[in-house]
Amino acid sequence: MLCLGSQATSRALQRQVRQQLCYSLRAPVVLSACLLLAMTCCEYLSAAKPATEISPNCVPGVETTCTCEENKSGREAAASNSATLSQAQNALKLECKPNLQIAPEPLKDKVCSAGSDDLKKDCDVKLSSLLVGNPDVSWAEVSEQSRSQPVSKRLTIPPENFPLVDEQFAVGCTENTTKKCKVTVTVEARPSVTQGQTVTCAYGAGSNDLRQAVKLSPTQNSFTLVCGDKGEVLPKNYNEAFCSSGLTGNEETCKGSYTSILPGYEANWWNKDDTKHSVTLSIPTDQFPAEEAKIVVGCRQKEQQPSPVGKESPLHTLTPTVCIVDVTIEASSFASLSSRRADVFGLLAGAAVMTIFAQHA
Repeated sequence: MLCLGSQATSRALQRQVRQQLCYSLRAPVVLSACLLLAMTCCEYLSAAKPATEISPNCVPGVETTCTCEENKSGREAAASNSATLSQAQNALKLECKPNLQIAPEPLKDKVCSAGSDDLKKDCDVKLSSLLVGNPDVSWAEVSEQSRSQPVSKRLTIPPENFPLVDEQFAVGCTENTTKKCKVTVTVEARPSVTQGQTVTCAYGAGSNDLRQAVKLSPTQNSFTLVCGDKGEVLPKNYNEAFCSSGLTGNEETCKGSYTSILPGYEANWWNKDDTKHSVTLSIPTDQFPAEEAKIVVGCRQKEQQPSPVGKESPLHTLTPTVCIVDVTIEASSFASLSSRRADVFGLLAGAAVMTIFAQHA
């Protein structure tokens, strides 16, 4: 009987040990499950609640100032929530009022894509890639900042580095993931310009308010058209035919025959320079026409490639313009001289005839 009682007690102890072991193993599992559930809920709540948008207040000027502050939330400043930089207004100051930090961080030589809604993602756009000449341009700290003043940075773009096409990027201010103030910045393209016998084309919305014009003569018998790496020559068959009127940008080819105005024309009078993204027309001095002639050439912006998968597209499509060049080809000096001699001879002959009639009258 004693042995039977000992066996029962032993079995009871074994059950108790197993139960305690199960409870001890179950507790961490339950705790881990609770923690995982809590994290999932937090992530869901965080994703479900987007950051509060704060509209910036941008005041244009020689130095445009964009200020982000919490009491300017909502659509209150919607009319001035973006900035535009141009050769005449080439500086931008960004101010983040207390509790807001400048974004992206650190704001130096990289900015965000204009189409990105997140000031932490898609913020690897190098400023130099938006400009001409690959300049060393970056945001700088505004000097003499104190704790009572907003956090500020300034960007200055040298006029000579403004792009050939309108560009956009985004910067702004944030407070963790709860608040966001986004500033969309447009960098206006430079205007098309003629310097001597060289025309450099640009394609911004305001780049081609005026047509460019050059003259060719036996003493200045060539001109260069620079389309740049963002552009291409119009018409595409520029060395085979010419246009005789304005260009709309859709002219793949034109039908004007060079030999109709330049009898000795050869296609190799045009020279293409792929390094400088330009073409040059040189007319031999003895091949100028007997009468003045005009042709029209130009450049248009190349068709843009779609953004890679996962990359944000620009905020909105900026409308490019066509660079049009009116080229006047003067008559040869020999032809002009011959014409003047013929005119003089005609006058003298006429005078002689009149004299003879007068003598016989």
